[in-house]
Amino acid sequence: MQPFSPQPYLQPQPPVLASAPASIPTSSLPTDPKADFFGRNSACAQGCAFCGHLGHHIHACPAAKEYVDTGHVKIINCHLYLLTGHPIPNDGCSLGLKAGVDTWLAANQQYSNTALVPTT
Repeated sequence: MQPFSPQPYLQPQPPVLASAPASIPTSSLPTDPKADFFGRNSACAQGCAFCGHLGHHIHACPAAKEYVDTGHVKIINCHLYLLTGHPIPNDGCSLGLKAGVDTWLAANQQYSNTALVPTT
C-alpha cells in the first residue's frame, strides 16, 4: 500500500466554445426581415414582450407590427430596435417594449416627428 499523497488543486477552466462557421449560406439569410420577424412562433414567455397582453407573443403582436409599419421601430436580425439601431430601453416596470419605445420617442422628439403616430 502506497502512502497518501495529496493532488494539487486544478482551477476549473471555462469551456471552449466552437467558433462560428466562416460563412453563412445565403439560402439561410432572411430576404424580408419583417416577414421573418412576424412569421416566427414564440412560446417561451407568458405574454407579449412588446405590449404586455396575454394571448399572443411579440411575433404576432398587432401593436409591434404597427410600430414597425409606422417607422417607430425597426427590425434588425429578427429583433426590434429603436430607429437609431440601439436596443429598446427597459424601464424596469414590466410594461413591455412598447412603453420603452413610447418613453424614448417622447424624450427624442426629432425621431417621433418623422414617423406617423401609432393608433394603439
